[in-house]
Amino acid sequence: MIVHGTYIFVNKQTPKQLKLLVALNFLWLPVAFLVKMPFYIQVFPALLFTSIIYIATGIAFIMSIDTPSVAKYITGITFILWGIHKINYPFLRPIPDAANWAFFITSIFEIIAALGILMIYFERAKQIEQVSKEELKQEHERFKVTLKSIGDGVITTDAKGFIDFINPVAQELTGYNELEAVGRHIRDIFNIVNEYTGEAVEVPIDTVLRKGIVKGLANHTVLIRKDGSKASIADSAAPIKNIDGQIVGVVLVFQDITVHREIEKSREQLAFIVESSREAIFSLDLDYRITSWNKGAESIYGYKAEEILGKSAYILVPRELYRELDEHIAQALSERTPLHYETVRLHKNGCRINLLISISPIFDDYDNVLGISVIAHDISDRLRSQEMLKRYKMLSESTTDIILFVRYPDGKIIEANRAAVEVLGYKLDEFINLNIFDLTCDIGKENTEILMEKALKGVRFESVLRRKDGSTFPVEVSATGGMLQGQQVILGICRDVTERKHFEDQLRYMSRHDYLTGLYNRLTFEEKLIQLKNNPPYPFAVVMCDLDGLKMINETFGHETGDIFIKAAASNLKRAVRPQDFLARTAGDEFVIIIPNADKAIVEEIIGRIRYCVQNFNDCQLPIPLNISIGYAIVENEDFDIKEALKTAENNIYREKVHHSISRKSSIIKTLMKMLEARDIITQDHSQRTEKMAVKLANRLNMSQRQIEDIKLLAMFHDIGKVGIPDSLLFKKGRLTREERLEMQRHTEIGHRIAVSSPELAHISDWILLHHEWWDGNGYPLGLKGEEIPIECRILAIVDSYDAMIQDRPYRKAMSHEEAVAELKRCAGTQFDPHLVELFIKILEEEAETA
Repeated sequence: MIVHGTYIFVNKQTPKQLKLLVALNFLWLPVAFLVKMPFYIQVFPALLFTSIIYIATGIAFIMSIDTPSVAKYITGITFILWGIHKINYPFLRPIPDAANWAFFITSIFEIIAALGILMIYFERAKQIEQVSKEELKQEHERFKVTLKSIGDGVITTDAKGFIDFINPVAQELTGYNELEAVGRHIRDIFNIVNEYTGEAVEVPIDTVLRKGIVKGLANHTVLIRKDGSKASIADSAAPIKNIDGQIVGVVLVFQDITVHREIEKSREQLAFIVESSREAIFSLDLDYRITSWNKGAESIYGYKAEEILGKSAYILVPRELYRELDEHIAQALSERTPLHYETVRLHKNGCRINLLISISPIFDDYDNVLGISVIAHDISDRLRSQEMLKRYKMLSESTTDIILFVRYPDGKIIEANRAAVEVLGYKLDEFINLNIFDLTCDIGKENTEILMEKALKGVRFESVLRRKDGSTFPVEVSATGGMLQGQQVILGICRDVTERKHFEDQLRYMSRHDYLTGLYNRLTFEEKLIQLKNNPPYPFAVVMCDLDGLKMINETFGHETGDIFIKAAASNLKRAVRPQDFLARTAGDEFVIIIPNADKAIVEEIIGRIRYCVQNFNDCQLPIPLNISIGYAIVENEDFDIKEALKTAENNIYREKVHHSISRKSSIIKTLMKMLEARDIITQDHSQRTEKMAVKLANRLNMSQRQIEDIKLLAMFHDIGKVGIPDSLLFKKGRLTREERLEMQRHTEIGHRIAVSSPELAHISDWILLHHEWWDGNGYPLGLKGEEIPIECRILAIVDSYDAMIQDRPYRKAMSHEEAVAELKRCAGTQFDPHLVELFIKILEEEAETA
């Protein structure tokens, strides 16, 4: 088996001669034994065969391994020496002591050979890993360059939809640069809506992450850029999978098809207009053959398309008018402009039709004439004119826009539609007694007359209309002049834009205010600084406030809890400041107050109110105290610049932060411990028992008093990170899923971050991070093993597990002492340090005997 495995390792087959020696070996021994040959004759051939096999294997090993390593020579020579040793073995057998040494030497050879092969294996693995990493790096760079240079927009995200790559085309299409986009969720920058309804469209990445399929956008999808402009796009999203087939991200590829979409819509609209038009619209080639034919042409001339296409246009013309047709077409082609004339044409049934005809040359992209376009309007059918009038009347009455006919220049209203009656509150017969000046209320009579004059050529503007009950509303007016029954009139179409104005006001508000707190934002603050510079209300104060411990709260409880603290801080600041004071949130945890016409007494009074509000809030609101550091500076005259005041206030707030940070962080740590106890994650008894057992084990190891004190601290605070884990996981009955297990394991990292921020716990923060590492390297979060794990962590792991096993928990019954000891023994060498387990069990046994 050893020889066969060795030849496999060097990628060779075991030679047939060696296989034959092995077979002879197995045949010789039973035969020699049955024949009852002397001992030396029994074993000598077998050992001789074995010696030859091992020597040949050693030579083959040295010749086959191409790695320039000392290990191959050590291993090969070991096999050769091993073979020589085998041939000496029968002569040493009669000497008992020598035989024992022979067995010992054999074991040494086996160990050396195994270690040599193992060393070569690791050298090979390291070389392969080096090559693989380099190839992977080159492949990654090639892939990244490809994505950046591709003509389409490309965005890649992680498995949660957060952007980790955006190429230049995608940056241009979305309006967000790489710094703004990377790290944000795809929905934050990829805002897509339906082209017609304006309703939000689901980003295809969501479907890809849910179903693991390639997903494209629906037709008529529009991307809202950062600046609010729109672009029609087409895209597709595909999952990015790792070697195990798990989705680790999504790639989104999209392109701007605005021009293509506009052309497509224009074609669709043109085709729709042509096809749905009641006019006869058709085309001829240069030989006067009919090449297209719309529904209107079918209606006017009576021919179906399949009957007329390819026929000569003369079929539609009375014989006496052939020359007229030739002359008109020749004129249009020579002048290269449309030509309009009235004439007579033939219906399929032979009747004559009075038509208004327009003919125009059709040009290609190179200005070559391809044919003639013909539009024919039936001017003999008065019923059709009446129908058209009814249709326009129906359109006027069904629209929600106000339509008014106003006589020029006196402004008298001569007609109004149903929407005007319903919206303005006047009866239809009341409008004839009204003037347009009676309905407008924001621009005055003189400006209205100016607008009416402009409206003769067409104008669009915004105004405010007054209803009969006196209420007003904003409108967008589109007005144009014309003639009606011999009078010069203005047709005004007024659209109610109340909702649009409200939306614009909301957008204006959002652009100047912080979305989370409702306070003024950084942009408004910068504008305020300009105002202060131009018109300073001397003396005025700049007060800077900083929310303490926000980073710890975000990392421990999540950003949602952090947002609650930010809102709480903003609420208390608003209660403390005066109506004339300016309050803004300028950064995540920073607020600035501008207090006009303020001296030191006023500023300190407002700061006192802030502290009072915060104190009252802490007495009855959140389990973790809200703390705000405050610094200020007073600008008394132009000698003290506003920027210097901001810097002074910032320095003051920093000094206050340093002065109070230790006590506040300690307060937060104590609060977190109370939360742990309240949630029954740790108990005082458990901490004391764990601490007591850990100290005994530390004393047995002759550890220093300083180390023992640190172990006590670790026993008390090692699970502090569990405050950031949901109760649904902490107290779940049954096995956790893989995702739940990974979430639970985060408590060591959370605890580490909490400890680092606390002066009392900073020196044991690394132990808190590593207290779930296993002796065999299968622990978390770093996968340390053996003595790489701090001994304090190894001690805690044993005593904490033992105490947990022998105590009742809500989700399981306690083990007996014997069962817990058996479990410790079972896990020794895997989860626990075997030496420490053995020592701990001895301590328990000694205590049991003493008791």
